Amino acid sequence: MNLLEPRPTLWNWNEHESDPLAPLTARAARFTLTAVVGISLLAGCGGGTSQVEAFVPDRILTFGDELSLLTAEGKKYGTNFVDDTNVLKCNSSPIWIQTLAARYGMVYSQCNPDNVATAKARTLAVNGATVDGMATQIQGFLAGDSIQGQDLVTVLIGMHDILDAYASYPTESEAILTARLQSAGARALPRRSTRWPQRGQGCSSAPRQMWA
Repeated sequence: MNLLEPRPTLWNWNEHESDPLAPLTARAARFTLTAVVGISLLAGCGGGTSQVEAFVPDRILTFGDELSLLTAEGKKYGTNFVDDTNVLKCNSSPIWIQTLAARYGMVYSQCNPDNVATAKARTLAVNGATVDGMATQIQGFLAGDSIQGQDLVTVLIGMHDILDAYASYPTESEAILTARLQSAGARALPRRSTRWPQRGQGCSSAPRQMWA
């Protein structure tokens, strides 16, 4: 398998019992530089000893690439477990967004095996998304909804930008590719944000606008 080709594969544990790591998960682990343009934006306030009150989100909204993606059937681009009758167990071997949601007692609408009446977590991530494609995800969401003050928003993006850069080397120089990735990282950051509350000021209920 060519690690530079963005070809995530849905994984069946019963067919690959000797290797619990999915191809994409293993590949992503090799490219730890994703952190350069991978960010998590938590739409809360306060932290540590300066926190006035614990932030409890009303819902979780997730954007990014397949590292944050659950398909409509609940499959992950990672390890997918099935039982003896070949029924998918989407809540087994959870990906990071599922672990985060569980921290707040939530489930994603794409993986709701217990049929929770209101699944308060939603992923809008897209397979193969790049930094520039992330803006399309967010704008599409904002066309019919809005980010509220009690929403927790996560963004993890940049893996495919890095894979594309590796694939372009040595046709393009390291300096050019590095500059391209630095530019992508800058575009991944919020372009506009209101000022965070200072210590002792508490939390504002007004939503914080992260993108222009």
